[in-house]
Amino acid sequence: MLKLKKFRIFLSYLLLCYPMISCSGDDDSSSEPESLTETQLIGQWNLREKNVGTDTETTLEFCELLSSLTFLETNAIDVDSYVGDDAEDCDFASISGTWVISNEDINELEINLNGIGITRVMATVSNNGNRLVIETGEGQDYVRERYEKQ
Repeated sequence: MLKLKKFRIFLSYLLLCYPMISCSGDDDSSSEPESLTETQLIGQWNLREKNVGTDTETTLEFCELLSSLTFLETNAIDVDSYVGDDAEDCDFASISGTWVISNEDINELEINLNGIGITRVMATVSNNGNRLVIETGEGQDYVRERYEKQ
């Protein structure tokens, strides 16, 4: 059981840290995606929705709703991941690293997580700077996570 919990935490890291970030398709029409700026990313982003394998919403467990990404002004990033089915027994893992907008023309964001390495992702922010959607994979491996700024 401990190996399964460790695997779920590691999998959450991969999903949080190896993403392509984009705008959500359910944004208000007045909330067009904006060009990415460092100012938009600064702050804590809380996980609110997750889709795996299809476009249908997966119900998040209490523990998963505690997961977050924090982009700091110093270009540091903290990824806090929680998993588990019981609110009394959430498994927690955290990893830190650095981030930088590596290509403003195409909204490319580079994230270097300690122990994982460098990942380049595409990024836009929508809903007046309050929504971030992370997408990775294709088909059965497709994962979409929506974050809201705290």
